[in-house]
Amino acid sequence: MKKLFAILAVAGAVALLAVTVSIAADCNKKCCKSSTASSGLNDPTKQEVVVDPVCGMDVTVGKDTPSHEYNGKTYYFCSKSCMESFAKDPSKYIGEEKK
Repeated sequence: MKKLFAILAVAGAVALLAVTVSIAADCNKKCCKSSTASSGLNDPTKQEVVVDPVCGMDVTVGKDTPSHEYNGKTYYFCSKSCMESFAKDPSKYIGEEKK
C-alpha cells in the first residue's frame, strides 16, 4: 500500500509539473508578441517575428524582408507578392475604412 501511495505521489508531482510548464509556455507565447523586450528589439541576439498582414504568416524580420511603409508604420511580408498586394490597397488588410 505504501508503494502505491508513493507511485501516486510521484505521478501527481509529474502531472503538476507538466501543467505548470504548459501554462508558462502559453504565457510566453502571448507575451512575446506584445512586449518590446520579449520581441527581441532590445536584444541583438534575438530576431523580431511579425505577422504578414496579407496572408497571416509569421515573418522573421531581417535586412532582406520585404516591407512597405504606410501611414508612418512599416509592415513586413513573407514575400514580394504579399507586399505588392498590400501596396495596392493597404486598407483592405489593416481594417481601415475607405474614404
